[in-house]
Amino acid sequence: MADVGEDKLLVHDEHRPDPTLAFALSRVADRPTVPTRSACFRDVDRPSYEDAVQSQLVTASERQGPADLAGLLQSGATWEVSATT
Repeated sequence: MADVGEDKLLVHDEHRPDPTLAFALSRVADRPTVPTRSACFRDVDRPSYEDAVQSQLVTASERQGPADLAGLLQSGATWEVSATT
C-alpha cells in the first residue's frame, strides 16, 4: 500500500447494486483447478421472484380488470378436445 497509495486500492462493497465486481471476485483463484475463496460477495436487498410476479399480476389486474375464465372460454377462440379410444 505504501508503494501505490491508499486511494488506488479497490475496496469491495457487498451492498453495491452493480454485480460486476462481485462476479469478478467470485472467479479469483490461484489456479483453475483450485477452489475459489468464499466470502460474502453480494448482500443486496431486492424483491423475491414471487413478490415480483405477484406485483405484475396485481398491476395487470388493475389495468385490465379482474380475470374472467368463463368469459374467456366463451369468447369464441376455443376448441374442444376429446379422447378417442
